[in-house]
Amino acid sequence: MIVDSIPEEMLPPGVSELGFILSGDNNQPIGFGYDMGGENYKIISKFGKEYDGYNGTDAKVYFRNDTLFFQSHVKYKAVETINYYSWDSKKLGMMSSFTHDPSKEAEQGGEAALRKKQIREAAELYNLVEYVPIITQAKTAYNLLGVAIFLADDAYLGNSFQEAIEYMDGAFVYKLNKSLIEAKDEYAFNKIVRDNFDQKQADSLGPWITRYSMFLYKADSLEKCAKIAGFVNMCYPKLEEAFLIHGDALYDLKREDEAMPFYDRYIALMTTKGEEDRIEQRAKERYR
Repeated sequence: MIVDSIPEEMLPPGVSELGFILSGDNNQPIGFGYDMGGENYKIISKFGKEYDGYNGTDAKVYFRNDTLFFQSHVKYKAVETINYYSWDSKKLGMMSSFTHDPSKEAEQGGEAALRKKQIREAAELYNLVEYVPIITQAKTAYNLLGVAIFLADDAYLGNSFQEAIEYMDGAFVYKLNKSLIEAKDEYAFNKIVRDNFDQKQADSLGPWITRYSMFLYKADSLEKCAKIAGFVNMCYPKLEEAFLIHGDALYDLKREDEAMPFYDRYIALMTTKGEEDRIEQRAKERYR
């Protein structure tokens, strides 16, 4: 038989009772377990063993040194509750209860890091948050990029180009942002944007990523600059600045012939917009 069962609402699915099992011979407790039905009992931990455990659906039970530890999880969430019971050879006594929500703690840590301008640390913490609705992921991704571009622009104006890159690199650590610049093609990128961001957010992404390529160019990270600028060319074909930056990066890499189509596209876009007088002179001189 079982005495002093755990409350029903805390039981793992499919378990009808969970408590201390008494010996049929002398009615003494021999361990901790659960009722399998029909007077058939499953022992989880026998007395004499310092540590043993039962793994059920979203639940674990341990018995050690006359103390029972019952852990349960909220389904589809990372929230964990641990209840501590004492055993005095006759009955269980509730000692304390502790609830641990690592996702909530990670979210709070991310917000604190963001307030301190620690973009990478914030992104890493936000990545630990589990079961996040799509709309919340998009908000977090957009917020990280927004703060990063604000800080990066300020660093750029102070000629701290590497610092500007570090802010942007940190924002792209967040899994959703990372998926954006790792998209294999325009379709994949547009699907990520369409599935996650509203129109206002989507309209900001192209200019922000273009700024990122500019920071890379100024820091002489030319290969990466060309890669990021090429990504913008593919996904935002009307952003003329990205074509100029791409052309500049390739030209400085001594790949002048490869740079020509990007200068050509830049000049064509500026002309179409009626802004011929604002075309950068170097593009005119280098294009042939």
